[in-house]
Formats: sequence, structure tokens, C-alpha cells
Amino acid sequence: MDEKVITVSDSALSFLRESQREAGAVGVRVDIVSGGCQGMMYALDFVTEESAADPTDLVLSDGNLRIYISPKARVFIGGMRMDYVKSPMGGHIVFENPNAKVNCSCGKSFCIDEGSGEPICKTCQ
Repeated sequence: MDEKVITVSDSALSFLRESQREAGAVGVRVDIVSGGCQGMMYALDFVTEESAADPTDLVLSDGNLRIYISPKARVFIGGMRMDYVKSPMGGHIVFENPNAKVNCSCGKSFCIDEGSGEPICKTCQ
């Protein structure tokens, strides 16, 4: 993986590879969408066939796993690390984004400026 853009832990790589295989996909797309309590949210989707990939995406490969990163996401996630954390209730991807100034407590929503937002998500408490 290109560490200037994104780093993916071994546990996240294993989880993403298995998820990709189960979905019959050719890769996983990382994007940023508007929403959440802090204004922006991480979005992970499967790319089901190569022809469906956006030609403007940056494509990173690690073995049989391809990670497609949208141009919009590249602006906000440079240097980000993805990890996979297991808990008694299951597991989930964790985004460690050095560009995020405020993070929601659920870890899925963030903003890149201090803003007036409280770093605790009211809906996640």
C-alpha cells in the first residue's frame, strides 16, 4: 500500500480480503460522503467488476486485494491508517485519520476543522 495515501493493518487486510471474496468483488472502494454528526463520513463499498470502477480512482494493490480511493477521499485521508478491531459484539474497521480535527465517538464521522462541533456524537452516546 502507498503509505503516503493510506496504511492498512494486517488485520484490516485480512478482513477486507475475506469480505471481498465473500462479496465476489474485485476490490473495495474508500470514499468520503457528506453526513454524520461531524459533516463527513467514511464510506466503504465493493467494486463488483473492474469495468464498474471509476477511472479517476487511485488503485492500490496488495496481493489479490485492490483498494480504490476516490479523488475526493484522497484530499481528506492522506496518511490515514485503517485497522480492524474485534470485540465481543463483532468487529469493525477503525479509521485513524491524521487530517481529522474532530472525530465522532462512533469513529465513522469526522470534520477537518475545529468548527464549533462537539467531538462526541449525540446519537452514539
